[in-house]
Amino acid sequence: QVDQQDDDHADEHHHEDHDKHHAEDEHHHGDHDEHHADEHHHGGHDEHAHEEHDHPADSYNAAFVGLKSRPSVFKVQRQINEFEGELLTAVLPGATIFKLWTLVASVEDVLRLISWISVLVAFIGLSVLLLSLVNERRKEMAILRAQGLGLNGLFAMVMIEALILVIAGVALGTLLLAAVLQITAPIVQQQFGIWISGFTFNADYFRFIAAMLIIGALSAMAPAYLQYKKSIRDGIKVPG
Repeated sequence: QVDQQDDDHADEHHHEDHDKHHAEDEHHHGDHDEHHADEHHHGGHDEHAHEEHDHPADSYNAAFVGLKSRPSVFKVQRQINEFEGELLTAVLPGATIFKLWTLVASVEDVLRLISWISVLVAFIGLSVLLLSLVNERRKEMAILRAQGLGLNGLFAMVMIEALILVIAGVALGTLLLAAVLQITAPIVQQQFGIWISGFTFNADYFRFIAAMLIIGALSAMAPAYLQYKKSIRDGIKVPG
């Protein structure tokens, strides 16, 4: 009877070990199935991403085409523009940039013409101003003429006054131009994408300064000569 109880106890212990081992196997198989499902999920995700990567684009905005024969450029451009299957436009970067610079050059020529017209108006205005200033000093000029002031001296005096006015105007205009460029250049670049270089003392600037000085000297000739004639009459005029 004791041996039978021991055998029953051993059988129960064996069944418990078997059940425990079976549970561990089921848990292991469950982890394996879960890992396999996770691999399947990742595999499907990678395959889906690969399919999206290899999927061709629905449309193209632009394409760069290179030709081996330069003389055929315009022929190919015409064929692309006249293609009826799709609405296509062939653009030559070099020709487009050339057209842009041609347009900018035309605008620059117009602005240069306007600047020279402004110089001509300034020349006339300076002559009128000098004539008015000299006319207001006719009594002073008559006294100087009576003391022996000749035509050269009168020309030199009026010319110095004209050059002082020209230099002051050029200095003020240069400062104003530099300030305007400094303020407007960032705004133009931000709004239109056009970069405007700042003010520089280049050869064109010095040529313009030389032209202004010559114009200032020429503008002093007519007032000085007219005052020279008037000063003689004022000097010999006897009050009645």
